[in-house]
Amino acid sequence: MTERTDDALLDSILAAYQLRARITDNMRYCGRWRDWDPQAPPGTAWFHLLDQGTCWLNVEGNEVPVQMNSGDLVVLPRGGAHSLTPIEQPDGSVSMDGFTTMLCGEFTFESTSGHPVMDALPDLMHVRGSESGDSYRRLAELLVQEAGQRRFGTQAVMDKLADALFVMALRTHLAGTAQRRGL
Repeated sequence: MTERTDDALLDSILAAYQLRARITDNMRYCGRWRDWDPQAPPGTAWFHLLDQGTCWLNVEGNEVPVQMNSGDLVVLPRGGAHSLTPIEQPDGSVSMDGFTTMLCGEFTFESTSGHPVMDALPDLMHVRGSESGDSYRRLAELLVQEAGQRRFGTQAVMDKLADALFVMALRTHLAGTAQRRGL
């Protein structure tokens, strides 16, 4: 099987740097809530995979919040400070009958001096579950399912699945981006 040149380049770059994915939280919210993450240490990217519900992602320095829906993944490649909040109704109320659930985590690379793929990404990468492929959606569902089962080795399985989800999200992002930076 022959690979396209850009596929081979991305594969070699991802192989050259050790990516470590780690699920840090399995969150469940109801009603009025706010989750805030500070600026991450250098070389760390934050991510959130929304399982059910909707919410706003507010990134420090961005005036416009990002609406997240079930199946969406957001990655902040430079680990920007941000908050997640419920979506309010026009009257200011928040739905009390549904839950918002998400997996949160971090991606780090062994080299803290930067990573060419992360450096080439925008400050916020938003992969919409509704616009992604079947493989991405199945992998995200498997990750969420694994998070709900506390069995032997669950953390290791979740971290490996998150690693694969990042590569699939990166592939989805690059396929849908007309303007590419860097690599």
